[in-house]
Amino acid sequence: MTWSGQESSPNSNTISTFTNTAAVQAINFDGLVTFTDISGDKVVTTDDITSIQGGLLKTAIIQSNATYTENNQQVPRLEINFDEGSISAQNFNINSSGNASFAGTITATAGDIGNWNIQTDKLFKNTSEFNANL
Repeated sequence: MTWSGQESSPNSNTISTFTNTAAVQAINFDGLVTFTDISGDKVVTTDDITSIQGGLLKTAIIQSNATYTENNQQVPRLEINFDEGSISAQNFNINSSGNASFAGTITATAGDIGNWNIQTDKLFKNTSEFNANL
């Protein structure tokens, strides 16, 4: 189904008349393609526009269709918020400050965490050593 609307007056950002037509197949887009949310009485802002041009996709938020219950509300199982720079999932979160939280197991045989150097079976910090061989 194709929806179209007529602006009430120039630069008013208000749609006065909506019409719809039968669905058409749209393939082989050329140039810039944009999608906006014009549902209800909502005024469309740049945050409501998703654009695709070649391999470039610009949008504010991508959410999964699957949800889970958190604090008595249904929330997306995965959400990537490009405007805030955050990623959240049921057991995983990275906020815009880079703070991360995980539920589950973290496994590493190399790298650094909290100024401790991870090696296969040991953690080192300066001259201190924590041996995981129990």
